[in-house]
Amino acid sequence: MREIIFGKRSQGFGGNVRFSALGTGVDKATWLFDDLISGNYKVYATWTQHSNRASDAPFTVKNGQGDTLLGVDMNQKIDPDDLIDGGTAWEALGEVQVTDDSLMVDLSDNANGYVIADAIRIEPVGVSVMSQSFVQISDSSSSENAFVPANVAVI
Repeated sequence: MREIIFGKRSQGFGGNVRFSALGTGVDKATWLFDDLISGNYKVYATWTQHSNRASDAPFTVKNGQGDTLLGVDMNQKIDPDDLIDGGTAWEALGEVQVTDDSLMVDLSDNANGYVIADAIRIEPVGVSVMSQSFVQISDSSSSENAFVPANVAVI
């Protein structure tokens, strides 16, 4: 894998996103979550929709050893709508079981349009909604390349 530069725009979660035109899948954005407690986690993504976006943006969720736990194509031509929190709309990618202490989420450019790498949200399943300190969000604001261990914010 090579490090690549995704383009950057002032929009999306935290006022910024990364993007890439359709490609071969060699270029990807990566979000890393460390120091997790074993258990099930819901994984969400957000993006800004547009007609030039991919209808098959390929997200892959992996464990700390790099094993694929979940692969899903998302339609970025439409707004995320599974969860609204703090004014941000999120789309559920799915639920995964964490058995080690980390998760990695990749978004590749192997798609039929622009892919938008904005932010990923994870939250443990079975934890009270009132316990928001367990929700982690990683966005693309602090990285100039696609390998985003970007802002990991605990809210």
